[in-house]
Amino acid sequence: MFYNIIFFFKECKNFLVGVLNQIELFIKENKETEFKIFTNKNKQFFQKFDNSLNNKQGEILVTCIAVTHPGFTITQMLIGKYLEKILNLKAVGMMENKSHYYTKLFKSYNYNQIENFTKMSIIRKYNLFLKSKKILKEQKNIENFLNYEVDGVKIGKIVYEHYIRFTGNPTIKEFDFKVNYFLFKALEYHVYAKNLFKKRNIKYVVLSEKQFIPSGIIFQNALINKSKIFARVGGPSNIGLRLFENENEFFKSRYHFSENLVNDVYNRFLDTAVNYSNKILANRFGNIKDSNIQDIRGADIAYKQKEKFTKKTLCENLQWDFSKPIVIIFDHHYLDGLYDNDRLFFKDNLEWIVSTFEFIKKVKDVNWLIKSHPGEPSEIHKSKTNTETEFEKVVGDSDHIKLFPDRYSAGLLPNIASAVVTGSGSVGIEYPCFGIPCILANSSHYSGNGFTLEPKNKEEYFEYLNNISKLKKIDEKIINKAKTFLFLEIILGRVNIPLIPNYDIGHNFYSKSNSERFWRECTSLLLNYNLKNDKFIYNLEKQIKSNNKHLINSEIL
Repeated sequence: MFYNIIFFFKECKNFLVGVLNQIELFIKENKETEFKIFTNKNKQFFQKFDNSLNNKQGEILVTCIAVTHPGFTITQMLIGKYLEKILNLKAVGMMENKSHYYTKLFKSYNYNQIENFTKMSIIRKYNLFLKSKKILKEQKNIENFLNYEVDGVKIGKIVYEHYIRFTGNPTIKEFDFKVNYFLFKALEYHVYAKNLFKKRNIKYVVLSEKQFIPSGIIFQNALINKSKIFARVGGPSNIGLRLFENENEFFKSRYHFSENLVNDVYNRFLDTAVNYSNKILANRFGNIKDSNIQDIRGADIAYKQKEKFTKKTLCENLQWDFSKPIVIIFDHHYLDGLYDNDRLFFKDNLEWIVSTFEFIKKVKDVNWLIKSHPGEPSEIHKSKTNTETEFEKVVGDSDHIKLFPDRYSAGLLPNIASAVVTGSGSVGIEYPCFGIPCILANSSHYSGNGFTLEPKNKEEYFEYLNNISKLKKIDEKIINKAKTFLFLEIILGRVNIPLIPNYDIGHNFYSKSNSERFWRECTSLLLNYNLKNDKFIYNLEKQIKSNNKHLINSEIL
């Protein structure tokens, strides 16, 4: 009964929050002069830009459901319009909730059809909530629930990662109200998505996220219904697109490049790849801003310039034997990326780090340095635990295992590391570029390319840790493989969209001055646009004609 009361309270709260959000956006729209100017100019532009279409051929579903940042949203809308022009299919917008603000944006790009998530009546919702409660009772435990599917959609995994992301609890030990509620929401979205793909002739879907609710539901339903997906990566203005076509790609990352592509670039363009990668690494680890390279999000925080150190000064500070190798374990964001790739043998990031801490207490022939994941100041989703807390609980006072002092510059760590360990983080590309071996505890978007050590099970993973002192520096060929992948990820696999400015992707965007400047820059780019100089649409057309998985920047090669 208690769950039932909370359910109705939650639904009422969601309704009120939705109304308040719409009022806030309506006020925002009427206050922003530059937004009004942009939408008016944009509408005139895209009325001329569009083709004359035969709607019977099929549709492109352009989703704006994961993040409501205006920069992300208009990027989705633009990609949809590019695809409409190339494929001669009708682009149809999609929003999770009705919004006058975002409807106006869609219409300024000449979208005349916009899908909104059709919510059930409160009675149907309540019945589905009760059904969810019954499902959890039948599943009995978390391990069984992780494998729960409906019509081929991996509902259990989607709910698990959504729960962790939006509650701050980095693991689930037993079912609670929120698991019950998120399962109900997943099933509600699945009913909608299943019907959507039945009633519409959707050939392609554009999305920016393939995890969580509702994105994971839309993503998997699309592939089950044989719709192809263009998933966006990168940004703000340098964008990549990965094409998904099959259900066996449910747990392939948007950032995954095939071994064949990596090898092709390695064999044909190695010098270019190495030169660009060296620049990326120098900028990233030196915390150097380069307007020509849009690096991964958070790199400026991770490698912020702080106090310098050497192996000698670090060992003196931590009272370590200088002669021992130093192995760095890079902990993860506990709430992110759980099922972006296939998980191998740890069900979540917390289970991985706790198991690793337990094991290395007895591996004393190396010094273990534990590096926490760099948190962003404006981060919305915060974990209820962190590396330091778990370290104190599991490791405590251990002479050979220490936390990396926060006052030191992380950009200097390659100078002291003999080996590194990660679940699936970016260090698995970076450190092999320096000749430093990396052990993976999970599959990653860069797995299978030969520059990381990839155990097949827990036993093999712990065996690697037990013998980590025996690892040698990796050779130049493997170093260059890692550099080739880095080049693909940051440079070759991204193309600038000339109608998107290089904007602030964080919460600073929402200050009035930043927001006004963004729309003013969008208008300026619009007025100076020349289709003949648009390399994004040129390379996108090449990707489609050759049926490539990835958008490739041909201007670089």
